[in-house]
Amino acid sequence: MPTIYNSDLSKELQQGASLQVSGGIPNQLAEKVVPVMEVNPKLLRRINIVKQISKTASGSSTIYTTPTDKDFYLCTALLSCSSDAANDGTNFYLQCIPDEIGQTTNLIHITKITLSAINQSLVEYFFNPIKIKRNSVIAISHTFTAGVANFSGSITGYTVDNPNA
Repeated sequence: MPTIYNSDLSKELQQGASLQVSGGIPNQLAEKVVPVMEVNPKLLRRINIVKQISKTASGSSTIYTTPTDKDFYLCTALLSCSSDAANDGTNFYLQCIPDEIGQTTNLIHITKITLSAINQSLVEYFFNPIKIKRNSVIAISHTFTAGVANFSGSITGYTVDNPNA
């Protein structure tokens, strides 16, 4: 009989099949091993959306609008900014509407002291991806009236065709 030496595989078999075992997880397979296809949706999820935008003018710009017919999960978000000392803006944002309530949330926020130079980047990794409300805008924003600013944002995530899978 083949023996399972991979503890992660043993745990996944127990959890995936909801096995109630006493005396430990079985570590042997039957004599005949039947080939099967992967049906675990956690393993089939792959990043299929990578978007980026850069901006030098005051205001907001859309990085990505989530689909209206599919669920979207955000995996990473990055905000990068630089401005000269003459720039009078104080806040750089990467924001979106993450839930069904429709409240805009700042995923990343960089605060700047007005009339000071800045060069900063922040990245957030969501190891448990965030489900973003359908048809929501993910955008970067910085409002200023004087000076120069360069800012950019990028996101990665994946869409799910069948949310019940």
